[in-house]
Amino acid sequence: MIKQRERPNMDDRLRFFEHEGHRILLVDLSHCTAREVEEITRRVPDYVTTQPLGSTLYLRILEEPRLTGIPSSP
Repeated sequence: MIKQRERPNMDDRLRFFEHEGHRILLVDLSHCTAREVEEITRRVPDYVTTQPLGSTLYLRILEEPRLTGIPSSP
């Protein structure tokens, strides 16, 4: 039996990392339900507003979302 990949917890889905001298906020929405996407997205300002104005780069990962029941854009 193939073991299902372990999903990150909420704290791991929002985190800063450094790359080439830049501080980047990673927002990992991969394999999330619509409710999880909403919860994580609402927490982003709590992270960004603690940083100096204009200093934060943002990287969002959205892979295989489970967003059933949400109408698609025309």
